[in-house]
Amino acid sequence: MSERAGIPGVYVLENQTARFRMVRSGKANATQVQILSGLNGNEILVLGDLSAVHDGSPIKILEATDQRK
Repeated sequence: MSERAGIPGVYVLENQTARFRMVRSGKANATQVQILSGLNGNEILVLGDLSAVHDGSPIKILEATDQRK
């Protein structure tokens, strides 16, 4: 989760670009947040350090590595 001008939201990936979506959150713990509205369920979320991400930031998708060895 992130905030923009005090409005809670998340960044979703649209055409290799981060787009801010306002959401309404519910229950939360240290690692999870329930999203009650604002997403339809098929979005790809931008995760990680969002300090340099803003609406319109170009996003590069990195390959996941298997670290379960």
